[in-house]
Amino acid sequence: MKVKCKGGDFMEVLTINPRGFCHGVIRAVEIVERAVLDRSVPKPIHVLGMIVHNRHVVDDLSLLSVITLYPKSGNYSELFDSINTGTVVITAHGIDERIIKKAKDKGLYVIDATCPFVHKSKHHLAKWLSKGYVVAYIGKQGHPEALSALSLSDDIFLIENGQDVDKLPENTQKLYVTTQTTCSQNDVSSIMETIAKKYPNAIFEDEICNATARRQDALIAANKEIDLCVVVGDPSSNNTRNLFKISKEITNTRTIMVNDVSEIDPSFLKDVKRISVTSGASTPDRVTDSIIAFLRSYDQHD
Repeated sequence: MKVKCKGGDFMEVLTINPRGFCHGVIRAVEIVERAVLDRSVPKPIHVLGMIVHNRHVVDDLSLLSVITLYPKSGNYSELFDSINTGTVVITAHGIDERIIKKAKDKGLYVIDATCPFVHKSKHHLAKWLSKGYVVAYIGKQGHPEALSALSLSDDIFLIENGQDVDKLPENTQKLYVTTQTTCSQNDVSSIMETIAKKYPNAIFEDEICNATARRQDALIAANKEIDLCVVVGDPSSNNTRNLFKISKEITNTRTIMVNDVSEIDPSFLKDVKRISVTSGASTPDRVTDSIIAFLRSYDQHD
């Protein structure tokens, strides 16, 4: 859509699909909302970390008296020092199974909102570990999904880049390579190529979820002759950060990442003729829609 500005200038706003919540985010948020309304669920309701990585979603749930607890340095065990009654919710990213046991041992009611794709990924990990394989897990240090996966075994090695491949045991003949569900496809491909050269017998399984992959593919396809790409989402969101990185490094497009319309500095829009807008999988539609509306009504000559 083109917007006519004073002086005859046009700014074209290209909206990239898919946008909005992915299935795992919708499911997690609905699980918490149903728990709030269910009188049989013990109150208060505590979420062990951000239910999904977007502060707007967390703020919305706080209005329903849902308490979000933030672990320090990934130490979820310490959260139980402040929880004596009620319910604990496992976020969409999953968690160490020992944390779930600790919650139950303390008499707390547990609700698991882990994304089905994350559950499937952990199931595959457990299967190959049971066969005696060492695991190269391509993911993000400190991310709750990665922490959940790494908790399964000491034979899982976190790989963030090609240099980390040197962390793997030199002489292993049984290596399984998998990924966090929200990785950059480009980064994963590069790391897997490095691993394949060193471990030609390794078994590879790309666990990047469909929602993440489709957003990345759509962004690459859309960012042609774009002056500015706006990636909407929370900086704590791994899939959002990867959209930002892909836009800058793969499509070579000037790119900004904003959490909402208040973060758009008018200086970003100076002399911009074509803008693309995409969003992370945990970004509410209303937030992205407000940014699109702002851009479509923006007058560069005001």
